[in-house]
Parts: sequence; structure tokens; C-alpha cells
Amino acid sequence: MFSKQYAKKNIVTITSLKAVIISAVSLISFTVQAQDSGDLYCAKPQYRPKGDRHLNCKDASMRRQGLWKFYSYSGLLLNDLNYKDNKMHGSCTWYHATTGRIRVSCNYFDGKRDGEFETFFFNGQTQASGEYNYGKRSGTWTYYYSTTGETRATGLYINGRQSGQWKYYQSNGKLLRTVEYINGQAIKTTYPDPPPKKVPALASPGK
Repeated sequence: MFSKQYAKKNIVTITSLKAVIISAVSLISFTVQAQDSGDLYCAKPQYRPKGDRHLNCKDASMRRQGLWKFYSYSGLLLNDLNYKDNKMHGSCTWYHATTGRIRVSCNYFDGKRDGEFETFFFNGQTQASGEYNYGKRSGTWTYYYSTTGETRATGLYINGRQSGQWKYYQSNGKLLRTVEYINGQAIKTTYPDPPPKKVPALASPGK
């Protein structure tokens, strides 16, 4: 009876000791790779491929700082994201997980999209291009067809909502319709003469 209790106690002790050792090794692994950057603590990204010496860094408050890279299990780059005080800030890029081609390219300011914005289809064709103003779509935006690269729709955003005259096109480049928007609401739709034989249902190009 005594032997069984003693063995059980030893097993618990060994298990606890293993947990402590694993935690200590993880901490050592993190700090050993730290850059000489003041109060920044840096470590290699998970699945970082050989030859890539990039390190992701946090400050003393464990907030992400600077450029962070994220990789797929196979070592393919998925994200290039710039941070300031744990918020995305600066240029940020997302990549398609299988091809490595750019999926989204944009800029952030204090955690919100701000500035030029562009997305791409799986085949590399531009899907949409425009600008953000502190988290909201702004100015002229253009959307494209994935197969032909022709313009699908183009128009103006004000404070994140469609405004003014928007033009929608068929995949062959011919005008499909023109829609007038006020504060995101379609108030008038006109068609070319003669109108197209088939008119798809009206939908926001950004959806």
C-alpha cells in the first residue's frame, strides 16, 4: 500500500516537474532569440522557413511592435503585418495560402484601414481598388471581373457609403446600367439603349 502511494506521489511530482521544465525551456527559447532592441522581446515566427531570419517582437507590456510575419505549416508566407502598440499600423499584406500571391494590400492607421486598398483574385487579377479613410471606404472605387479583368463597377464612396453615379458593366466591357445613390441608397437606375437582354439583380459590388 505504501509503495503504491509513494509511486503515485512520484508520478505527480515528475509530471509537475516536466511542466515547469517545458515552461522554462519555452521562456529561454524566446529570450535567447531576443534582439538587442531595448525593451523589445523577439522570437522567430512559427513555421518560419530556413534562411529567413525575421523575428516577431513584443514590448515589455507584451504588445506587438513592428513587422510581424505569419507562415503556413509548409512555410509559405501568409501575412506581413505592421504593428504599433498591438494595433495594426502601417503597410499590411495578406497572401493566398496556396499560391503565395498577394490577396490584400493596404495600409492601417491606429488599427483601422487608412489609405490605398487593393484586393486580388486567386489568379492574380485585381478584384477591387480604392481608398479608406480611417476605417471607411472613401473616394472612387473600382471592382473588376476575375476572368476578363474588365471593370465590373465603379463609383464614389462618401463616409463608407455609395454616393452619386455608379456605373455597372458586363464582363465584355459593355455598360449594363447606371445607378444614382444617396447615402448608400439606390434612388434611380437607367439602362443603355438598347438595354441588355439579361439584367442581373442589383447588388453592392463590395459584397
